[in-house]
Amino acid sequence: MKFSGRGCHQQNLSSSPEQLSRSKFQTAYSDIEDRRKRRILTFDIEKIDSSISLSTVDCLCIVGERKYTNSILMRLCVRALISKRQGGFESTNVIFLDAGNNSDVFYKCVNFTRQYGLNIKKVLQSIMMTRAFTIYQLADLLIYELPRIIEQFNNNGNVAVVMIADLLNLFTNDPNIDLDEAIFLIKEIIISIRKTLDNTLVVVSFQQYNNNDNHHKSYAEYDKILLPRFDKRIEITRNNNDSNSNINLLDVKVYNNNKQSKKNCSRSLLLEERDLQIIPVPR
Repeated sequence: MKFSGRGCHQQNLSSSPEQLSRSKFQTAYSDIEDRRKRRILTFDIEKIDSSISLSTVDCLCIVGERKYTNSILMRLCVRALISKRQGGFESTNVIFLDAGNNSDVFYKCVNFTRQYGLNIKKVLQSIMMTRAFTIYQLADLLIYELPRIIEQFNNNGNVAVVMIADLLNLFTNDPNIDLDEAIFLIKEIIISIRKTLDNTLVVVSFQQYNNNDNHHKSYAEYDKILLPRFDKRIEITRNNNDSNSNINLLDVKVYNNNKQSKKNCSRSLLLEERDLQIIPVPR
């Protein structure tokens, strides 16, 4: 056990047996069992895997351009289905909610499946996909339907991952949306998402705004609500320092614990765009 400061040390030494019994002590066996049940999912991208880990109790958001966020989402979808020995969950099912109506998202899934040498039909049959076409359909799916579906699958020990692509797409592309109503719905949605964390990894993506965007105000309001509610975050932007280079470079910021590091990222990485698309050859 770690103690921070002399006062804390003295206080713990002088605690009564009754107070100690209420502390978060557990047997070594329970600790091992907890770690085993949580399981760890990797990205198979060395720089990211050395900076962040995902378990079945985490809530991760991926922020950036759609083509980058979709690549990571579908990469994780496929990896969740591979064996634990290879860094996956061996999940029977992955739930994928496409809030951005991405036409190419499952072509990326097929591409990763081929690279891993997996059965394409089996992988696609293991991903339970749905789409929303209005903010109200999206809210209904996430607030009411998703918890019921997760509970149903969890009873059989099947679900370990929920992916939600382009969460803010419907909110930012509706010119007639009422901002106050949108904020209310987003608050209800994120509360519901947080409640799904019982033995379920939740990964959510949305696009990053910039100061020149017509929806800058709404994006900023949504970010204030969403970003603090995620335990972990990955932000991906283009690196424009070398415009003459033939290699597309990406700046990746990893926030490994939002509660402890709300402003400062845990680590800044530089990746090639192909690192998101290509599975490394085993050594």
